[in-house]
Amino acid sequence: MQAMAVATLITAVAGLQTCASPHAPSPSLPPSGELVPDVARVEEAPKPLVQTAPNYPDSLRRARVQGRVTFRFVLDTMGVPEVETFRIVSSPDVALSEAVQAILPSWRYTPARLGGRKVRVLLEQWVNFAVR
Repeated sequence: MQAMAVATLITAVAGLQTCASPHAPSPSLPPSGELVPDVARVEEAPKPLVQTAPNYPDSLRRARVQGRVTFRFVLDTMGVPEVETFRIVSSPDVALSEAVQAILPSWRYTPARLGGRKVRVLLEQWVNFAVR
């Protein structure tokens, strides 16, 4: 059997269009580098450039432990994850969470933009671990 871990950027916000009324006041923009806590608020969402799949621990693969690891982290203005902000939302096993945390520093994205400026943004993503 082949084990596969698939890293996938949650793209639910990719299809969102900003529908602002010409009569609505424009939202105040955060200073460059300030954290935007909701990726849906940015004009240009980050896109993955490098997302290497995490290692699937052999012992868990043999035991057929599988599932989705959901996690959050802050993406900086250069498109680099701030690893110190990494937090697990849900996971079927601690070792799977550790595998995701170990690979996160190598991931790269295009920066999020708001008002034409690069901003830090909080991302929630997930990785599926499946025995195939």
